[in-house]
Amino acid sequence: MTSLALAVLFLLATHFSSSTPMRAWFVARWGEGPWMGAYSLVSFVAFGWMVQAWRTAPVVWLWGPAPWTVHLASALVPLGFILVFGSVSAPNVMGMGGEKAGRNPDPARGVARITRHPMLVGTGLWAVAHLAANPDVASWWLFGGMAALSFGGAAAIDTKRRRRDPEGFARFAAVTSVVPFAAILAGRQRWPVERLMAVQIAGGVALTALIGLAHPWLLGVPAFPS
Repeated sequence: MTSLALAVLFLLATHFSSSTPMRAWFVARWGEGPWMGAYSLVSFVAFGWMVQAWRTAPVVWLWGPAPWTVHLASALVPLGFILVFGSVSAPNVMGMGGEKAGRNPDPARGVARITRHPMLVGTGLWAVAHLAANPDVASWWLFGGMAALSFGGAAAIDTKRRRRDPEGFARFAAVTSVVPFAAILAGRQRWPVERLMAVQIAGGVALTALIGLAHPWLLGVPAFPS
């Protein structure tokens, strides 16, 4: 359990280091490419350490599993996968290489209408669903760390983009939200019937089904217990 806690803290520390002067110091001396290479390698090691520590940690229950968590997972996990699939199927202003998308007349397209951080928020929703469904100490370290990484990362990226391009960020933030559907419910964004959104929803549902079928084989437990 100690190893798992250290792995989670190491993962969070290394990821949020990209929002500190450490990145600027590193890039100024060795360049952006070496920074990304080192960052990716450290992230891979941190994730591997965290997952391995979780798999070998003892099971210490906080409380017994509750039936309502199945319904929560049934709602959050498919939405999370729709957002994750959507984030990789079309450029996003807040994602890597998404600056060009910000110059479009309608910069928020597809799942960006739901949240401007589809990858991070989608992963965060997946983590929250698993937090509720797995009320043991090890799982709360693992999925709690993933939730903190996801939602904290969204806030950190907002801060960085606001500082780097105040006008561009303000324009995009005016028609989007971090909280899913908040901009739509507030009338700052619409829910159009567009081909991109339909493809992203279909792809997310298919991804949910695929991972749900593989879940017992990968982890030994069904994704949605009866």
